[in-house]
Amino acid sequence: MKLSLEKFLKHKNEFKLGGLTTESFHQDTVGLKKTCQTHLTVAIEKLRLVDIKAQKKYIELNKRLEELKKQIKKNKGTIYLVGCGATGRLVLHLEKVSKLEGKNNVISFMAGGDAAVIKSIEAVEDYEDLGEKHLKEFSVKKEDLVIGVTEGGETSFVIGAVKAATKLTDSSPFILYCNDNEELANTCSRSKSFIQNERIKNISLNIGPMALAGSTRMQASTI
Repeated sequence: MKLSLEKFLKHKNEFKLGGLTTESFHQDTVGLKKTCQTHLTVAIEKLRLVDIKAQKKYIELNKRLEELKKQIKKNKGTIYLVGCGATGRLVLHLEKVSKLEGKNNVISFMAGGDAAVIKSIEAVEDYEDLGEKHLKEFSVKKEDLVIGVTEGGETSFVIGAVKAATKLTDSSPFILYCNDNEELANTCSRSKSFIQNERIKNISLNIGPMALAGSTRMQASTI
């Protein structure tokens, strides 16, 4: 599949994401760089406290996962997990853990494939078509379940795979992310497209800004 710079530039406004919660500054770590230089232990404690706040917020939101848990338990086919970047490495790990537990019906894949585990392949992340193409290469069956994991909820590759699953499986696919639906819909048309899709189960787990602005591989990936 040809990746076109012209096509990307045409939709460049769709990638201006600074206003999203996951890209924002956390009020508890403003000035962290200076604190690291003068009081390293204080800086580390600030990071730890942000983690604790995120975990507490997650406990409040945990009930949003109940439908997904039920669907996983009753699923008779293969469970496909799709991620990108940090969440890509996360879903690969989840597959490994599942196999260690004797569950062989979990398959994971990430934007850029195995090579992206070592080095980020940015271009691949930005195309829905590639997410759809990668999912279809697994010959997904009607009884299978697809779960997309994206820190912010705007990752094109993951969205493309999840949207493709609506045509390939009987069960509605799920997608998890850490921003509110309203801010996502107002920022990205690609996010709005799955939020308004009745065949897709959306799970928003907004636990607030990251300890380091925009570093979604931190609290968002943890959640």
